[in-house]
Amino acid sequence: MGKEDKVVEAEAPSKTKVKVIDCKEGSALVEWVTEDGLKRVYVPEKKIVDGMCLDKVLNAGIPYGVPWASFLDVSKITPANVQRALYQHGIWTAADIEAEPTVALRAVQLACRDLTGSLLKAAKQTRVKSGG
Repeated sequence: MGKEDKVVEAEAPSKTKVKVIDCKEGSALVEWVTEDGLKRVYVPEKKIVDGMCLDKVLNAGIPYGVPWASFLDVSKITPANVQRALYQHGIWTAADIEAEPTVALRAVQLACRDLTGSLLKAAKQTRVKSGG
C-alpha cells in the first residue's frame, strides 16, 4: 500500500423521477422534466423503481415524439412582421388589444403561418418514414 491510502466512495448513480405514460410487453413509455422541457423515451419497464429511473437508462432510451424544433424555421417571424399583422388587424394600442384579444391572437397566428406549414410538412415526412 502507498503512503496515502485513500478510501474512495463510489458515487451513487444519478436518478430522475419519471411518470410512466404506458407499459407494453416489458417496455415503458416514461416522461420527465428537464431544463429544456418535457422528454419522453421508451425504457425497459423493470428499470423503473419507485417512480425513479437511472439517468444512463433514460439517455439510452428510445426517443418518443417528433423533434419539432429541428423542423422549424423562424426566420420569417420577426417583430416587424408581427407588428405589421397586428396593425393590419386594427390592433394599434393597448386598449385595442385589451378590447380584442382574439383578434390579436389571430393576427399573431397569421404572422406565424409558415411555422404551421413547416410542422405539417414534418408530420407528413415522419409519417412516411414510419409507415403510419
